[in-house]
Amino acid sequence: MVAKWIEAITGPLEQKKQYKRDKARIDGLSEPYGTAAKAMHRYFMYYGGITDGDTLITMFGDLADLWERAATDGTPVREIVGVGLCPIRCCK
Repeated sequence: MVAKWIEAITGPLEQKKQYKRDKARIDGLSEPYGTAAKAMHRYFMYYGGITDGDTLITMFGDLADLWERAATDGTPVREIVGVGLCPIRCCK
């Protein structure tokens, strides 16, 4: 009963677990992918305007997938974010 009361106030606990897993995936990325992924994550958290938990969790999972795939394939950060939006100086 207490768990349902807490979830009613804070949201589903499973969403929080998924968020922490996705955040750990982003934190584990190699450079420069980790820096770019963290910058996008921070931007979405502050300026995204997303209030629905399901949408937010799906978006962060997709963000982690995108950057993991880019790191695996060796895709330059600039190809993903564009020339004018590159959040780090080492993009060439």
